[in-house]
Formats: sequence, C-alpha cells, structure tokens
Amino acid sequence: LFNNANLWCWISSVPLGCKGSLRNDGVNDCERGNNQWIYRWIFFYGPLWAAILLSGVSMLLTYLSVAQTEKASSKWKNNDTFKYEPTDSALRKKKEKEESDRKHSKQVSSQAFYYLMAFFFSWTPATLTRLIQMVWYKTYYPLILLMAITNPMQG
Repeated sequence: LFNNANLWCWISSVPLGCKGSLRNDGVNDCERGNNQWIYRWIFFYGPLWAAILLSGVSMLLTYLSVAQTEKASSKWKNNDTFKYEPTDSALRKKKEKEESDRKHSKQVSSQAFYYLMAFFFSWTPATLTRLIQMVWYKTYYPLILLMAITNPMQG
C-alpha cells in the first residue's frame, strides 16, 4: 500500500494511475496498492477536512460568544451621550464608542479567519492534486510543486 506518491512514499498504487479492482469491473490492474484512493480518503483527507470544518464551526461559535458577551456588557456602560439634544458630534461620538465596544469580537474574527486560512492554504493544493489523480488519473507538475511548497508551511 505504501509506494511512490510523486513527492514521497505514501498511500499509492504501482503503477501510478492504475484503476484498481473497484473501478475496473473487478479486475485488479495494479501490481501493488489495489484501490489505494479509498484508503487515502478514509484515513487522511476525510479526517483532515472534517477537522478543518470542525475548526471553522468552533471559531464561529467562539466569535458569536464574544460578540454576545460584548453586547450584554455594553448595556452596563455609561450611556450619557444623549443627556440633552443629539448633535452631530454626539452622534459621531456614539458611533465611535459602539465601534470600540466591538473591538474584541473584531479581533477574534480576524484571528479565526487567519487560523482557518492557514489550513486552507496548506491543504487545498494537496487535496486538489489527489482529487485530480483519483478522477482523471493525471498529475500536474505545477500543482505538485505548489503542494510541495505549501504543505511544510503549515507549521
């Protein structure tokens, strides 16, 4: 099951591009790694993208929790902006105050965005490469190069 997978030794078939028995009417045309694409997706890419999705959901829930806490705490702040008649400067001051009250939720949303983009940036080229290999039995050098550059950048 472990063979040459373009950049390293991994779950692959020999020869590269053989279909395996599941997609070839029961005839195994692989010397090694019969139906390897199933194992790749079950043991690696499926759990990987499930973890990315779970991270996205947890980041969204964290942001919503922070935003809800900010909203709840804003009603306890001093609200004497409109003691008298509202003027342009008082309206501007109130708008600036409301924006500064949401600074934590803005910070959490940007941190969550960058955290998730690191996942997407690191794993999209590898996933696309393996998806193209699975569907069309082809390998594109620019995509392999991009995969070799981005995978180690995940940290």
